[in-house]
Amino acid sequence: MSHSKKNKLKVTPVKRYKVAKYPSFDDPNPLEHPDTLPYPFSENAFKLLCGLGFTGALLLGCTEETGKVYSEFISLVKRDTTTGNPFTKEMTGLPYMPASFGTGLPSRVRREDAIGVINRVFREEGIVLESMVDVEKDGVVVTADGYNEEMQLGYVFIDYGRLGEGTVLGNGFSRKERKFNDNSKKETRYPNIKNYKDKEGSNYKHLVKKDTPQNKAFIDFIDETYPTLASSEKETRFKKAYLIYRIYNVLEKIASLYPAYTTYLRQSIEEPDRFNLGKLEKILSTVYALQQVEAVFPKLTKSVLVTELISSIDQSDERWNKQINNLYLLIYLNKQINNPYKLRRLKNVVRNAQNDRLEQLIETVFTKSGIAQQEVFREIEHMLDFMKIDISEVKNIVAAADEKEYFLAPISQRDPRLIYYSSYRPTENQVKKFEQRFEKETNPKKKKILRKRLEEMKLRMKEKKIDPREKTLKMLEDQVRKYIHWSKGQMGY
Repeated sequence: MSHSKKNKLKVTPVKRYKVAKYPSFDDPNPLEHPDTLPYPFSENAFKLLCGLGFTGALLLGCTEETGKVYSEFISLVKRDTTTGNPFTKEMTGLPYMPASFGTGLPSRVRREDAIGVINRVFREEGIVLESMVDVEKDGVVVTADGYNEEMQLGYVFIDYGRLGEGTVLGNGFSRKERKFNDNSKKETRYPNIKNYKDKEGSNYKHLVKKDTPQNKAFIDFIDETYPTLASSEKETRFKKAYLIYRIYNVLEKIASLYPAYTTYLRQSIEEPDRFNLGKLEKILSTVYALQQVEAVFPKLTKSVLVTELISSIDQSDERWNKQINNLYLLIYLNKQINNPYKLRRLKNVVRNAQNDRLEQLIETVFTKSGIAQQEVFREIEHMLDFMKIDISEVKNIVAAADEKEYFLAPISQRDPRLIYYSSYRPTENQVKKFEQRFEKETNPKKKKILRKRLEEMKLRMKEKKIDPREKTLKMLEDQVRKYIHWSKGQMGY
């Protein structure tokens, strides 16, 4: 590209620009003006992003694809399902790409609320449902949350705990689903020695702050021993000292539960070169796992499975890797069943018969060994396989309804109709603080703006408080009722 020599670059200073700031509670809610505000503040744009996830966000960055994707998604959300199946494969919102961050995403109805509405609609329609029924077609079995075998009518609720193969699009944040007896080991992460040698750094200050024997020993190694080592020794010796420091910290927490094992480790570690680097890594992972057992399975800390894990440290790496993998998988499954956050938030948690059975099996496997233990593992995996809903099974469910074989509504928590936006309603304390800010303001122009906002806040505070979930749950109720009526029509009722 050629430029005229007469054209000269000219730099013009910016006289006025907006300074970025964090949103305040007194800022107007952009979702209250969805028709007047541009992307990305419109409600439809938010729905689009939530439905399409990360892939949708990338597409919106491309002007050639934005209009097409936007119109297709909005037409999907607004589709008139009065005369057709309200719960198609498309309306499940699956497969979906998980968002990298949750900031700004809408809320989704809780499983307990959704299940309560769905079951009530079926009761009001005179349909008695049995819980957790296996529905089979062409050798493929799906466990329905509620099903009437005589009418061949029911539903399956696909929440995050039931997402199977193909329902989640892979990304950099996904992790491989582990299986029992997998030979997997999590790599130990080591900090840079520079982070500890810097006496003004947070790592070194943290060591000095806690006056414990293990901290003092690690400080002595960093200050006295490390500088005298040969270059070829420094990396390995630092890693070993760091592992020993970490092991001692965990041993303090589990000493009361495992006194004999704790004493043995302390005595053994004090012997020079008793353990190589690989053995110390196994010990650290094991004692940390024992701490997790105490937190998740406090009654099973001396069980057979735990004892076998401890003894496997002196066996082959493959044997130990399988033992630690199985224990962590059981811990993960138990946390899925008994989510501590959920139990704190919900006083009346709706129990699931399958979850109760799964919890029993998890506790049972701790008491078994050898072949008997493997049989329980297989039963757990069998239950998990039935609980998960693959994307292929979603397609089979919809196809079965089209072929009038059975009618099982695939109701997904990713359904775009099951989201809602929390409405902003200021509190008395917020209004009071804003009034104080208004009184202190001396600039006439700013005071005029603040007066307008203050009036809006007072009006909003007086409005009747409406639960934003109610509209969403009402929509779910209508859609379930339509599905029942549509199914009966297909069956000739």
